Amino acid sequence: MTWTYRVLGPMQVCRDGAPVPVPAAKRRILLSYLLMKANEPVIIDDLVEEIWAGSPPASATANVRTYVAGLRRSLSDGAGASPILARPGGYELRVASSQLDVSEVRERVLRARAVAGSVPFDAARLYELALEAWRGESLADVAVGPALAEYAARLEEERRVIVEDLVELKLALGRVTEIVPLLRRFVTDNPLRERAQGQLMLALYRCGDASASLEVFARARAALVDQLGLEPGPDLVLLHRAILERDPALDPAAPAVTLSTSDRPVPFLTPPDVADFTGRAETVARCVALLEQGHATLRVLAVSGPPGVGKSALAVHVAHRLRARFPDGQLYADLGGDRSVPARPGDVLGLFLRALGVPPARLPEDPDERLGLLRTELAERRVLVVLDNAADAAQVRALLPSAGGCAVLVTGRARLAGLAGAAFVDLDTFTPAEAGALFAAVVSPARAGDTAAVAEIVRLCGFLPLAVRIAAARAAGESRYPLAALAGRLRDERRRLAELTVGDLDVRASLATADASLPPEARRLLRILAALDLPDVTEEAVPDGAVRQLVAARLLEDQGPDATGRARYRFHDLVRLFAVERAECELPAAERRAALREVCARLLARATDADARLERRTVAPIPYTATVPTGDDDPVRWFEAERHVLVAAVHRAARAGLADAAWRLAAALHAFCELYGYYADAVDTHRAALAACRAAGVRLGVAVLLRNLADLHVSGRGFTLDDKLAWASEARDLLVELREPAGAADAWLSCADVHRARGEYEEALRCLAASLDAARQVGYRLGELHVHQMTGMVHRARGRTDLAGECAEAALAVAREVGSPRDESVALGMLGLLAASGGDHATAAERFARGHAVATASGDPLQEAFMLAHLGSAYATLGRRDAASVLGRALVRSREQGSAFGEALALLGLGELAVAQDRPDEAVEHLDAAGVLWRRCGTPFPEARTLRVLGSAHAARGDVAGARDAWTAARDLFHRLGNDDAAHDLDQLLKAEA
Repeated sequence: MTWTYRVLGPMQVCRDGAPVPVPAAKRRILLSYLLMKANEPVIIDDLVEEIWAGSPPASATANVRTYVAGLRRSLSDGAGASPILARPGGYELRVASSQLDVSEVRERVLRARAVAGSVPFDAARLYELALEAWRGESLADVAVGPALAEYAARLEEERRVIVEDLVELKLALGRVTEIVPLLRRFVTDNPLRERAQGQLMLALYRCGDASASLEVFARARAALVDQLGLEPGPDLVLLHRAILERDPALDPAAPAVTLSTSDRPVPFLTPPDVADFTGRAETVARCVALLEQGHATLRVLAVSGPPGVGKSALAVHVAHRLRARFPDGQLYADLGGDRSVPARPGDVLGLFLRALGVPPARLPEDPDERLGLLRTELAERRVLVVLDNAADAAQVRALLPSAGGCAVLVTGRARLAGLAGAAFVDLDTFTPAEAGALFAAVVSPARAGDTAAVAEIVRLCGFLPLAVRIAAARAAGESRYPLAALAGRLRDERRRLAELTVGDLDVRASLATADASLPPEARRLLRILAALDLPDVTEEAVPDGAVRQLVAARLLEDQGPDATGRARYRFHDLVRLFAVERAECELPAAERRAALREVCARLLARATDADARLERRTVAPIPYTATVPTGDDDPVRWFEAERHVLVAAVHRAARAGLADAAWRLAAALHAFCELYGYYADAVDTHRAALAACRAAGVRLGVAVLLRNLADLHVSGRGFTLDDKLAWASEARDLLVELREPAGAADAWLSCADVHRARGEYEEALRCLAASLDAARQVGYRLGELHVHQMTGMVHRARGRTDLAGECAEAALAVAREVGSPRDESVALGMLGLLAASGGDHATAAERFARGHAVATASGDPLQEAFMLAHLGSAYATLGRRDAASVLGRALVRSREQGSAFGEALALLGLGELAVAQDRPDEAVEHLDAAGVLWRRCGTPFPEARTLRVLGSAHAARGDVAGARDAWTAARDLFHRLGNDDAAHDLDQLLKAEA
């Protein structure tokens, strides 16, 4: 998935070439500001200033966080990652230069200025490409604040300078007639730019129209005097005088032409250039610059890249661009590096020598003697040697001339690192824009107008130039059919390669040639990796030296090091499809299944080890063990790097019927996903593995997965309390039967949690007693800790704060003993709530702050959100001015984590604050929203608390009936929950208000 951002014109965001709407005006301002500061931290205060132009609302900071959360969701990739990163006090938008039009334009301009003196035609084209990026006035559809207004103005100034630089080049190249219309429009829009006025005067003079040139000066002078009160500058005045005097210095210089005076043959063996060569402008410019620079020694440029990426087409195109720079000819040979028997250097040398005019009788037999003769023949010549499709560096070294006036351009799949002193260019697939441009160049303009279909076709081609060219050729030959028909055929992976062939162009044949050149062990690994169907792999998962052979052959892409420093490898989509075809034809099903089982076993060993070394966990490992392995790597970092592979491996194993591998991998992922917010991954893997275990009758897997699903239950994520109780009850019965007390303790706890949430406290206490008994059977201290926590919650809801405090203290002690930061934070939160209910709000705030610090330090975003909500409520009671901002942060974090419970908790705090600050209408809005969420979660105790505050809000705005309704509902809920003290207080309040 490729994201691009455009600010040179209306602000635009594209995913894989297709626009992604950002409709909200304030989000557009925010995104524009982050793009202006791309790859730099931006503090929230600056964003507030820009969005509200000095008049922000009280909720501005919270609003900015909400806008950022929305943008993160909109800009996330398929794995949930977002380019907007949190930074101290703000955010940072990470974008590559190729993703932002401003960066691309600036790179092109720098390149143009670097080569303007040596390759003016290339420099002019780079300037033209830069100007094509503008689609109108910069940020035309964004309600810019002061900083963005200045930024847009700077961009427009850059545009004007680029126009003037381009005109300067074209004047030097003698292309005066084509720039006059451009300059007339430009000076009309920019009458005070003296450089452009002078350029127009000179262009008109060189076109033979001196009188028009003098008229331009008169208009320019009038504009400067009228608008600025200034006379023209000295450069314009001197040019005006030179035109009046018809100074010969104003005439264009005749271009220098270098001719070969030798009567020796001037060979040109390079194939014809591709007529519709498209894209790669910056790469072509770089190659030309590298090869044409004057050196005393031989220049060698090696271009590498995977099959079908367009290495040969690029080399031929560059060679044609350099024809004038190498007047003594060009030598070209296909070295057959993708064939089983590459070209022999002696044969290639014979071809070159004959082309240079050496009679056959003078050709020595020995390859070394032939190389010496070639070097002698080229000693005084300026010749470009193109060695296409090289097998390796040794083959190339046997063909290199030695003269400094010559240059060598080499292509090959592998990077020829053994070529000492060479420059290297590694070709990747096209960008979406380049792929679309190539497609449009081949088909008719009318058909290319279906931009959505074009974008889909080039994406399905993996942006591989060969595949895009083939698809475009097929589309051109099917002019009676819409492009959507071709896109539909390409969507079918089973027939995609069959579609990508036309004439002698064939993606499958290109890949087959590369495959045939591999050693047997590498060919087998290619098929095994395809059969595994994993998003990427490391050598740790597939410890086979043949991986490096596949990388060298460019059939496997090196993605660079991951967060743990290990190299990761993946297939290009079309290579994957080819390898899958070969695997299904050549590898027996049993061998494919065995390979998958082996890789799953390796992944499971590492995942189990990393899982056991996590600082926090929520359930017991099964089979239960109290020992913790030691390792020297960071388990969280390892899980972050491997999560997508582990998720894919679970689904792959489940589909293949490897139920045992599937459930154990899913279980190893559980704690990491639950603690770090990857709920969707955890649920998806557990459901897939559960189906496989039920089908295969793997009862332990069913039990563990159900136990984990109950533990994963978070209200508001599409689960109900009925779901949780059903999962936990079935898991409990199976784990008791299978004699897994630690797992049974977890399941009993989940059953108790449902009864607690429903206000069924006696049943909750019965389940908690059973959980405690099971945990103590095997010394499962974490299970005991969780029982203390939940028992305290039950006692608090019933009004027994003394018993709740004892449980919370016990939970805190065990949390610190076992080293569980989340549980330490939960226990501190409980102690804070108990202090608040006793009226000691300062102590409550201190405990909430400690709980928040523990959650933040351990990287627990969900618990951090809960603690922020509690802390904000305590601050509100204490009258602190930062209460609203803390509660706003809690609301944003809870929504980011998808927690309805946390969102309701924050809304309750905001409602309490609004009541305290005499804003009853706002309070009712917050409290009504919180009540809806509590009812969705099925949590009557906090709902009763919310109704009590809601009654106060209605009373404050004079709505007596509304107040009585809310207080009555709160009293009835407290009665049902057995909290007689709270119910009595409300009874007294209702009587007083009667």
